[in-house]
Amino acid sequence: MFARAVQSNLKALVAGQRQSVSSIPVARYMHTSLMLRKEEPVGGSLFGNFTKQTGASRLDTLVSAADEGNTPAAADAEDAAVPDYRKIDFSKDPEVLAHNYPTPKKAPELLLSDLKQRLYDAAMSSPGGYDKNTPIELDGKKYILHLTKQEQELLEPSVYLRSYRIKGTAKKGTIFTRVLRNMDLKQAINQCHFSPKRISRDVEEMLLRGLDEAKRLDLDPNDLYINQIWVGKEPYTQKRLDCKGRGKTGLIEHKNIHVRVILKTKESRQKFLEAKKERVFGRKVWQQHHNTPIQVYRGSSQYQW
Repeated sequence: MFARAVQSNLKALVAGQRQSVSSIPVARYMHTSLMLRKEEPVGGSLFGNFTKQTGASRLDTLVSAADEGNTPAAADAEDAAVPDYRKIDFSKDPEVLAHNYPTPKKAPELLLSDLKQRLYDAAMSSPGGYDKNTPIELDGKKYILHLTKQEQELLEPSVYLRSYRIKGTAKKGTIFTRVLRNMDLKQAINQCHFSPKRISRDVEEMLLRGLDEAKRLDLDPNDLYINQIWVGKEPYTQKRLDCKGRGKTGLIEHKNIHVRVILKTKESRQKFLEAKKERVFGRKVWQQHHNTPIQVYRGSSQYQW
């Protein structure tokens, strides 16, 4: 009996110690209080005898920098550095104007390399203009510049115009644009101004923009004519229901088109006409019988002259 009582007392004592140890929170050993943040370590701290504060921490540096930036002088300097965009007139800003209206470039600057561009400018400055058989002297050397007919047409001074989206069909637009082919620019503008066609207003607005583009490219508007004009279909079509009798419906498509124009100078037209005449008159005259001696072949069944 005595041994059992001793054994039960020992079990109760061990269980009480375990309960007292487990009831202590773990945060007690790792707890950081205001005392541990002081410069001198306080007795009883877990790390008090091993660590010392040697300098400013990262957090203290950030806090001090934030306090310095919150001063009235810093706030005024920051407000002065940020511009008030509400008071800026972007319609007169030079950077905005340069982005929206870039400086137009001529065809040789866009299509030719540096050497070819210099050769082409030297050839055009000569009295006879460009000739594929005439050597060009540049920097003490002689070159021969070969350009195809298509390249020569692209390098001529020209203005390319595009209209906005126009409500209509390509068939109706082509009927009107055929009237303006090979017509002078200002004459075409007058034709559009007094035309009863609905598409004429959009074409007139496009040709008026051509006058401004010609001035920016240093071209004379009075010397321009419509070299090419064509109509194309727009990919966007507006669709709506077409209500019919007996509860039936159809689908109507409202089509849109666009107009493209290429303006060129009358001097270019005259140049290509003369080149065409030279090719026509330079051809050998066709003859039904060649002016060659008659050869007699033995054994031929044909009559010999």
